[in-house]
Amino acid sequence: MPGNQDESVMTFQTTFRVMMADRTLSAENLGHGLSPTPDGVESPCGLCIRVPAANVGDATELLAEKRIVWEQIYRRSAGGWESYEPDGAG
Repeated sequence: MPGNQDESVMTFQTTFRVMMADRTLSAENLGHGLSPTPDGVESPCGLCIRVPAANVGDATELLAEKRIVWEQIYRRSAGGWESYEPDGAG
């Protein structure tokens, strides 16, 4: 998935939270991946979840349902990564 223009990155406050998110999303086969936080993305945790842009809404809904709190969501743009709030998230 690295380098894919149609991907988003979800950041988390702690490694524990990112690992819980990974386990939760794995059960739903959302095409996500656990990876180091890319350059240009601000996060206190060195790991992030990469999710296909088409699955971000499902991922945020599932994590919210399980009460797993993410910090921020970024999408790749021509200039790097930009923070955004996907439709229906929160």
